[in-house]
Amino acid sequence: MDGTDLEKDRSPIFLAIRQQNTELLEMIFDYESQMNVKNSDGLTPLMFAAKHGYNQIVNFLTQRTNDLNEEDANSLTILMHRLIEKDFKMARKLMNRGADIDYINRNGYSPLHLCV
Repeated sequence: MDGTDLEKDRSPIFLAIRQQNTELLEMIFDYESQMNVKNSDGLTPLMFAAKHGYNQIVNFLTQRTNDLNEEDANSLTILMHRLIEKDFKMARKLMNRGADIDYINRNGYSPLHLCV
C-alpha cells in the first residue's frame, strides 16, 4: 500500500462511513462528488459500507449513486457481494434501487452465477 492508498483510506468520506455519520456524508455529497472514489482495496463508499454491515449508510448511499452495477477490483458489484454473503434482505433493497440481477461482469458472470 503506497501513500496514495493510505490517503484514500483516510479520506473524509471513508472516515464518515466508519463513524456511520449520515449527516456528515450528506454534507460531503452536497458539496462534492466523491461517490466514485475507491479505497486501497478498490471499494467504492457504497461497497465499503455494505462490506462492513453499515446498512443505514448503505441505504443512504444507494439513493445517491448513479451506478449500482459498478465493479470493484475483483469484478464484483455490490449486489454480487451481498448475494455471496447471503445478505438477501440488502440484495433485495439494492435490486429495488437499480442493481441489475442480469448484469454480466467483465469476467462473464452475473450475480446469480456467483450466488449459486
